[in-house]
Amino acid sequence: MSERRLLVSSSDERYFPLAKGLFLSVLEHRERLNFDLGFVDIGCSEHALNWLRRQGVIVVDGAILAADFPRERYGYHLAQICRPYLPDLFEAWEVISWVDCDAWFQDASFIDILFQEAIAHPADVLASTELHYTYVGGDGRPVTNQTALQRYYSAIYEPELAARLTGLPAINSGFIASHRSNPFWSAWKRQIEDIYLRRYGELGAVSRHFGEQFSLNALLRSDHAVRLFDPLYNYLCCWKTPFRDEDGTVRAALPPYPAIGMVHLAGGWRHFGDTYNERGLLYDRGTYLQADERRVLQKVAQSARFR
Repeated sequence: MSERRLLVSSSDERYFPLAKGLFLSVLEHRERLNFDLGFVDIGCSEHALNWLRRQGVIVVDGAILAADFPRERYGYHLAQICRPYLPDLFEAWEVISWVDCDAWFQDASFIDILFQEAIAHPADVLASTELHYTYVGGDGRPVTNQTALQRYYSAIYEPELAARLTGLPAINSGFIASHRSNPFWSAWKRQIEDIYLRRYGELGAVSRHFGEQFSLNALLRSDHAVRLFDPLYNYLCCWKTPFRDEDGTVRAALPPYPAIGMVHLAGGWRHFGDTYNERGLLYDRGTYLQADERRVLQKVAQSARFR
């Protein structure tokens, strides 16, 4: 019997307009879908949740995590905290993939390939690095945040591990997949509980903001296997803003200008939202958005909050 597959995301009401674009980019190909769609609600309106349910998306309440990670304390962090708990939140599915809500698929056929790989290699985590030849600045040098990473890793891990992780390309946690039988999920859960519940000094906000990705890297660079896929299928637009060609295809900004498989509008909407919107990088150029959804994103872009 075929193993059930699930693609999951999460958001609060502020980021729901982007999550809507993510699901629309997949549902556009619903006649070919060989997997289900899931959503962890961390503060969406009933209107938004009803829209998801009408599309056939399985919705679970992220409040189930509130006993250990209070929503009033962690807010949007629940969308990060929930990731290692996905096998618990969605018990009927054998293979689970997580995707950030600020991403959308230009080539949704890759999702099936990802699930096939996860089934064939159940002890591996499918992921991509934040390393692509187009991630360069105006001087042609690779964009890097290694100095910042050293500080953040050092706030969480022992110096030797922090130094080793800093010297390696970061594995992005925004699009991953693995089989529920993989012990990685339990190990990741233990690290998440440690990182988010401990006390920090001045780097506390950032350590928690990136905590799930830091712990993902620590595990996949030590005791658990990672199976890497092409970063074009988790293209981080904050590292090098792509463009739409005259046919409407979103492409990387350097020759040979490859088409991007998954457009990840990463970096925080407050920092990059206006640029992404002005360059038409949202799903379907953002034409799917209602007027009130556009106002929500405008407020997020103008917010003084961390994210």
